Amino acid sequence: MLDRADFKVYIHYIIPSIASFLLTGIYSIVDGLFVGHAVGDAGLAGINVAWPLVAFMMAIGTGVGMGGAVISSIYAGIGDLRSSNRAIAHTLSMLALATPLVMVVLFCFGQQLIYLFGGRDEILSQSQSYLSVMTWGSLFQIMASGCIPLMRNKGRVVAAMVILVISGLLNVALDFALVMLAGWGVAGAGLATVIAQAFVFICGLAFFLKRENRPRSRDFALDGEFLSRTLKGGFAPFALTLLPEVTTIVMNMATEAHGGATAQSAFAVISYVAVAIQWIIQGVNDGSQPLVSLRFGEGKLSTMRALRHTNYVFAVGIGLAGMVALYVLRVPLAVVFGISPQTSEVFYHGVALFSLALGFYGITHATTSFFYAVESSRNATIVILGEVVLVVFFAAVLPVFLGLDGVWLAVVATQACLAVLAVALLRRSRGNIAQAAALYAEKHAELVGQAAESNA
Repeated sequence: MLDRADFKVYIHYIIPSIASFLLTGIYSIVDGLFVGHAVGDAGLAGINVAWPLVAFMMAIGTGVGMGGAVISSIYAGIGDLRSSNRAIAHTLSMLALATPLVMVVLFCFGQQLIYLFGGRDEILSQSQSYLSVMTWGSLFQIMASGCIPLMRNKGRVVAAMVILVISGLLNVALDFALVMLAGWGVAGAGLATVIAQAFVFICGLAFFLKRENRPRSRDFALDGEFLSRTLKGGFAPFALTLLPEVTTIVMNMATEAHGGATAQSAFAVISYVAVAIQWIIQGVNDGSQPLVSLRFGEGKLSTMRALRHTNYVFAVGIGLAGMVALYVLRVPLAVVFGISPQTSEVFYHGVALFSLALGFYGITHATTSFFYAVESSRNATIVILGEVVLVVFFAAVLPVFLGLDGVWLAVVATQACLAVLAVALLRRSRGNIAQAAALYAEKHAELVGQAAESNA
């Protein structure tokens, strides 16, 4: 485990990150509460069906931002600050260029995708209203999601937390005003989210316009090597951010097939509360990423391992605590979300089974996050693609034998298998990671020696 000094630094990084993700989860739940009471089951299910496409925007921002942040941190660990700052500028360029591409895709194919994801009748109408607003605000979604990892990697973890907290409070206030008071329904919820994300975007822009953080203008030019490394390294955090939504898509289709609109509405509430816990786990992993990447660049293998082990303790502990909390609070949660008695009965049973996956989720995602923090993209990709394949497989097979219970248990079986796979890949890749860290240690020592000679 980490020594006392390193643990203090670790806590300094992960607590603001956990707080940010926790509050994001709470605000998401509050968002669902307003929609549930103002619009009803169809509104909740409509947002849940459309949310994977909204998450796609955020995942692009997170993937590109995290991919660039990892490169920047590794260069900082080596001691090459010029390349570290250049990686940040290059990442901001990529985020800006991604926005129009995403808007075109969603405007052209959004309706068809919502239908494919299980949107029917009133649920389809609610999904379309929500997605239309969110697509117009895609610039803010992508840039906001990408700027936060870059700020954390510049050491501004508390500032990033404060920005997200204020953004979340703004989202809640606007939800109340637009959904409950103005009666704009799911479109009002979408507009509240867009305005809150615009606030994050403005803060990120102001941060990188400050003199001490402002990249040089020539660093914004796209470079083939940085582009390749950012896309390769960013795929894992992109997919990791999107994976809960892939599960949401599969589960929406499976619940609609095996339980109809009632099961689909019950899963909407399960998704709200379970994803909130998954975000907290991701807060641990994202919060520690700058430290893991920095120590990797410095070649400090033992500290990297200690950081990874500490992540396991926190991530698995949060997963198990979340599992217990969801079971104990299942009845109050149904009341708070305002779902119908029929939907509530399905929810009680479904959330008890679904939540069994959370402990395994802690193992799987702590390992995957470690892989992309040390640029072991191949291993991260194997786990990620494995999750997609397994959740589709189990969601198709288990309900044949177990009915709706098989749908809920599909995620549990997926995460259990992935936890075994992730640990096996980690054991197999230890030598390659150690070798890469040793090479970076040599470069770090060389740059430190050059700096000492210059000062002398």
